[in-house]
Amino acid sequence: TFVYEILECRQTFKTPKEVLPFAIDGGGSTLFLDLTEKGNGRIVAFVFGLPAWTGRPSENTFLEIAPNFVSYLEKLFQCEDLD
Repeated sequence: TFVYEILECRQTFKTPKEVLPFAIDGGGSTLFLDLTEKGNGRIVAFVFGLPAWTGRPSENTFLEIAPNFVSYLEKLFQCEDLD
């Protein structure tokens, strides 16, 4: 259930109750809505590090994706090939 997923993320990532997971990809990276006073509604992703040969960050990290949910939605797009 969704409630179980929220509790699991809180335990795994040690997030406060105001940080809500709302999406996960097949590789375990997770998107969170940060409703803490400091977070102010930003969207943050926990991204697992990649192998060094990829040239991408190799450390697990949290990254800010958007300053708020509306900005995040504006970054989404619909693939024209799916019409």
